[in-house]
Amino acid sequence: MTATLVTMGLTVLVTVIAALVTEYALRFLLPRYAEKFPWAPNLQVEMEVLREVLPQLEARVRFYINSDGERGDPPMRRGEDCYRVLVSGDSFAESWFVDQETNWCAVLQRQLNAPASLEALGNARVHVGSIARSLTTCRKQQTLLRSVLHRYERIDLLVLVPGLSEAVLLVQEGAPAELRARTAEDGEPNYGQHGNGPFGWRPARTATYRCISNMRNRLFVTRSHRTGCGMSVKKLRDKRATARIDDHQPDPSAILERYAEDLDALVRYGCRIARRVFVAIPAYIGVPDTPADEGQFWNFGYGNPHVGAVERYMSSRVAANILAAFNATTERVAAAAGVEFCRLEDHVDRNFEAFYDRIHLTAKGGDQVGRAIAAAVLAGSRHEPRAN
Repeated sequence: MTATLVTMGLTVLVTVIAALVTEYALRFLLPRYAEKFPWAPNLQVEMEVLREVLPQLEARVRFYINSDGERGDPPMRRGEDCYRVLVSGDSFAESWFVDQETNWCAVLQRQLNAPASLEALGNARVHVGSIARSLTTCRKQQTLLRSVLHRYERIDLLVLVPGLSEAVLLVQEGAPAELRARTAEDGEPNYGQHGNGPFGWRPARTATYRCISNMRNRLFVTRSHRTGCGMSVKKLRDKRATARIDDHQPDPSAILERYAEDLDALVRYGCRIARRVFVAIPAYIGVPDTPADEGQFWNFGYGNPHVGAVERYMSSRVAANILAAFNATTERVAAAAGVEFCRLEDHVDRNFEAFYDRIHLTAKGGDQVGRAIAAAVLAGSRHEPRAN
């Protein structure tokens, strides 16, 4: 009996020591060697949208991520004769509330896979994958691209969608005349899967759990079904409706100068890793026609409405001026770098059939954007040497 208890005690002790050694080893190894993905691989989210809140949107929306962490179809096989397009940007390209088949990246893929388009591009098919995520600034886009580049045999076309995140964050931080010092967090993307901490001792916070979760995502599909989607938008709109609207025009020159530097660095890095770089300058709704239309807006508050109360919001007139200034800077930087660009405001209906708030597209708006980018890409396309 005593020998049995001693054996059991030693077994428990050895197990605990082995678990601790494994945990500490993973806490050291995961931040250094774990792969990073913009979205958790093989994620499938299905949403039921509240049409009484968002009548412009589809009732059911699918948001599917492939094994490379992109929103899009399964990735191309190594060595396949495929024209690979990678889209990097923020929520304008993320298209969270637009279905898998109707978001503008899917429209772009269908347009480029037309027989005449394939003949112009010189490939058997086109694959478009999106690594766009909300509030991904130019600095974060560059960091994200560096993190995922090793998974791409080549990138034939890199589509960059910059500017909106910087504009939104400028206002959230109070539109200061003087810029704050940069921090490490400013350039760190919001990865969907990574090996970074902080770790803890609750089971779901351990490095061991993180390692198992990451492995599971690589091997199996994770499905999620969500109902009542859009209620958060209603709450955000209600916050703006009860807040003070500020028509004061801040001076964005300091942030625009920094933005130009960050965008130039992103474009030049893109030119090093992709055969072609294309800058899509986002569209937006300016000053609406009616008070009811004004009620569709929720962003551009002087503070973060997702985490607390916001007492003051930027007026539509001022927000439109800020967005126009960012777009003008984007065009200037793209032209100076010698890369292709497209002003999407020239191709999208700037109303509440194409948008469901100031800067986010519906399926109709996504169709217009996808077609406009495809036309611009094909207009500038040329046969290039095939990759080995």
